[in-house]
Amino acid sequence: MIQNRNLIVFDFETSGLDPKDGAEVVQIAAKAINAWDFSDHHAGELCLLIKPQNPDKASARAIEVIGPIWPEAMKNGLEPTVAWSKFMDFTRSVNDTKTNSGKPIMAGWNTDFDVRFRDFTTAQLNLVKNRDDAPWGFPLDVMMLSWSLFESDNAVQNLKLDTIANLLGLKRSTNTHDAMEDVRITTKILQRELKFLRKCKERMRVASSPIY
Repeated sequence: MIQNRNLIVFDFETSGLDPKDGAEVVQIAAKAINAWDFSDHHAGELCLLIKPQNPDKASARAIEVIGPIWPEAMKNGLEPTVAWSKFMDFTRSVNDTKTNSGKPIMAGWNTDFDVRFRDFTTAQLNLVKNRDDAPWGFPLDVMMLSWSLFESDNAVQNLKLDTIANLLGLKRSTNTHDAMEDVRITTKILQRELKFLRKCKERMRVASSPIY
């Protein structure tokens, strides 16, 4: 049953745009949500810094965006295999049924970017050999969910996280990006949107006339 799937809101901070060019994930953040009412799951949150293995290939712009995270990751970050194993263990802990059909939905803002880094890195580290081996379920892009709700709103000029967050009275604490703060903001947006959609579903009725 689809109701068995809890959610994990996740976000990465990276040293560039493409893992094939040597860009790396330097911060992992995740937060678990219950499927039944979208409340916080008992697994809580996870936040990890990862020591860059190829700092010479980092983008100057990416380092500027993540600010103090970069030197902290360089100094105190975990080895990649350790960090990604912890992330996978956290993901498994959110699968309450311990079955393939209960693998958590992975929600994020513009998930294509993060999923690309996740899949590339875990394969490279030989932690995930195939889809069945992975502990996560399908992705849910909160950015596209927001588009479906706000596409006719003239106040929304773009689909940046900060734009939707500001519209809902949410904002980040600094100008630099931090994955954990982005996860918490995205979680609040997602919880509001899912609860709204659940209420809408209660009012929906299937049209009796055929759809062409």
